[in-house]
Amino acid sequence: MSSLKDLVELGKQFGYEGETLRKFVQEKQARERDQRVKERDIERKKTELHIAFEREKLVLEKEKMVFKEKKIELEKQASREKIDLERQAGKERIGWEMDAEKERIEQVHELEERKSEGKKRAKLDAIELEDRNMEKEHKRKFEFLEAKKDRQQDSKLKCPKLPPFDDNEDNLDSYLHRFERYATIQKWQRDNWSLHVSAMLKGKALDVYSRLRVNDALNYDALKEALLKRYELTEQGFRIKFKTSKPEKGETFAQFICRTGNYFQRWIECGKVQKPFEGLTDFLLRDQLLDTCSRELYLLLREKSLSNVCLFDLDF
Repeated sequence: MSSLKDLVELGKQFGYEGETLRKFVQEKQARERDQRVKERDIERKKTELHIAFEREKLVLEKEKMVFKEKKIELEKQASREKIDLERQAGKERIGWEMDAEKERIEQVHELEERKSEGKKRAKLDAIELEDRNMEKEHKRKFEFLEAKKDRQQDSKLKCPKLPPFDDNEDNLDSYLHRFERYATIQKWQRDNWSLHVSAMLKGKALDVYSRLRVNDALNYDALKEALLKRYELTEQGFRIKFKTSKPEKGETFAQFICRTGNYFQRWIECGKVQKPFEGLTDFLLRDQLLDTCSRELYLLLREKSLSNVCLFDLDF
């Protein structure tokens, strides 16, 4: 069962807010409740069938015991009759009659046993057949529920669809970040990301896409870089956002850290920082130096675009 927190987080990943997010969570919870009710109903029916089978089994055992008791009683009765006959007649006649009677009784018993065994065997066969049919039915229902569950999960991954990018309302960097999360959840191949995102571009963003070379238009990273440059989301822009950002009203510390961390990642990506930390260290030293020098020297150093802080000392 998904927790409320997990459902809220999932809804936020899909871009839901407010009443839409609340309805999304309620629908998810209702589906999970229905699923649990169905599972309990299947388990209850399975238990009832098992109890019915055990009851029938007990009835058969009881009938078998009654038959044994009748057999014992008949044997006792035959024994008493044998004693009486021996007293009334000679041993040979009594012996013959008793043998005949015994044979008759055994035949009767054998016939009754055959009939009883046939009936019991038929009942057991019917019960076993019914049990196998029930197991097949349970298996079929279980596979149906599993398939239905898989279809529901697949349908959840396919919707809701991302809205198109709007120049007047959306922040391009945030929109691309949301698209990348959505594409990751959908398990799209990264080679197809540019195709998916191009279908949601409008206005200036669509103009940027249409003016790219074919190879760059099919490369998501190249398309992303071109879009960020067109909207002036450059190294300097992300640097300023990173250094001047403050918690917004209603923003938690975790959200603030995530936002500023994203600015920092965008900053070092636009700065083409080499990895691992050697490149990052050099990048921060260059930035610190630019912050402390005069404006004339700052402009001159920016024009040089030196890739290593050590080169500053070699040139000046």
